[in-house]
Amino acid sequence: MGRAIAFDFCRQKDVKQVTLLEQNAKILKEAIAFVKNSKLKAKPADLSSAGKIAHYIRGHTAVASALPYFLNLQAAKAAIGAKAHFVDLGGNDAVVAQQEKLARQAQKSGVGIIPDTGLAPGMANILAYGAVSKFDSVENLHIRVGGLPLDPKPPFNYQEVFALEGLINEYVEPARILKGGHLTAVEPLEGTESIDFPEPFGKLEAFYTSGGAAALPDLLKGKVKNLDYKTIRYPGHCEKMRAFYELGLASQKEVAVGKIMVTPRAVWMKLLSNILPKTGPDAVLIRIRLEGFKAGRKMRLTYEMIEKADAKFTAMMKTTAFPASIIALFLARKEISKTGVLRQEETVPAQKLIAELETRGLRIQSRLEEV
Repeated sequence: MGRAIAFDFCRQKDVKQVTLLEQNAKILKEAIAFVKNSKLKAKPADLSSAGKIAHYIRGHTAVASALPYFLNLQAAKAAIGAKAHFVDLGGNDAVVAQQEKLARQAQKSGVGIIPDTGLAPGMANILAYGAVSKFDSVENLHIRVGGLPLDPKPPFNYQEVFALEGLINEYVEPARILKGGHLTAVEPLEGTESIDFPEPFGKLEAFYTSGGAAALPDLLKGKVKNLDYKTIRYPGHCEKMRAFYELGLASQKEVAVGKIMVTPRAVWMKLLSNILPKTGPDAVLIRIRLEGFKAGRKMRLTYEMIEKADAKFTAMMKTTAFPASIIALFLARKEISKTGVLRQEETVPAQKLIAELETRGLRIQSRLEEV
């Protein structure tokens, strides 16, 4: 994701320099070859603390974090100290809540901090929030998003397209929904439903995962009766993941195995990393469906995207990195002029984001129909 963000920054005419920071020398070398642009300056960097990050980002207008979610609080603090705008790929509600406490410092530094600016949370949330404004009242808002391999391999029919820390976090934390107008927490890996997409996908499944709805349940309480977010996978994936969850592999509490203390979640992550393919063409599927009333008529609005990998980018890279880079550029260009810790749903104009995504080859189809 980081190298795709850097690539997109480099191809903007008004961007003078892009600095890419990475601790792993091998990954850094691969990223340099991927971006291949004279604007790029790549540096090996320890990004484990706010002080260390701040050392590298001073003098930059904006910073985009593709770090694991648990490092984003430190990265946001560093950006505020360096007086640089900041976006991240987020995905963890608890971390975002901590970032929101930095609002006063961000305003004092004159910068905008926008967490969760990837795919979902990210683009999907901005589209969903913008859709609600088109209706007089909304009964149902269903958000379905997933990244899938085009050549699925058993037993999990999935591949490692982004950090496994984030994936497991989605599978093990409670999901927040609106049900009958009330904010409710539901267990992850529950609520499995069938969902159909055109070939080659056909019948798939969708189930509750955490983080994807982000701030939407809070922002839309009182405006939407029923709201939920589910992740799309090939059939059978959820049942297998739930078995690991019920076994206790989500726990971060160390257990003794002989004379060695191990964390079950670290074991789960390592075993998944060993078995999941790392390469291969992928696709990202998005379906956002909203039902409500407009001018006395019951209407349904659907946003849909089917994005596949190309010769340069995986589908997950395009749909996660480009929304983040676009929003960072909005901040850098003062097209978003607010400062503080901002909620993207309220801050980023949906139609402007769609237009920018289209210049990068991402097409979002919309359909409005009477029910």
